[in-house]
Amino acid sequence: LETFSSYMEFNNEPSVQIILVDVTERKKAEREIKEAKEKLETYFNTMLDGIGISDSNGNIIQVNESLVKMTGYEKRFWCFGKFWRA
Repeated sequence: LETFSSYMEFNNEPSVQIILVDVTERKKAEREIKEAKEKLETYFNTMLDGIGISDSNGNIIQVNESLVKMTGYEKRFWCFGKFWRA
């Protein structure tokens, strides 16, 4: 439950407005997203296949440990490279 309050005038009298918001569904969705992200990170980091992820410009933004072992290049080398040259 989230609460918001503010001072205001109502019928020319000082008043306090309080709003209560049920955030149960939002918190549940946030928890599910966090769990899914953790599961994907575990898969990514424990796969035997070498995997690299790039953005739409071809910049490598993440590689897993298997790719590092397969190629002999450290992660810091990969994250400054591109999968293709434009």
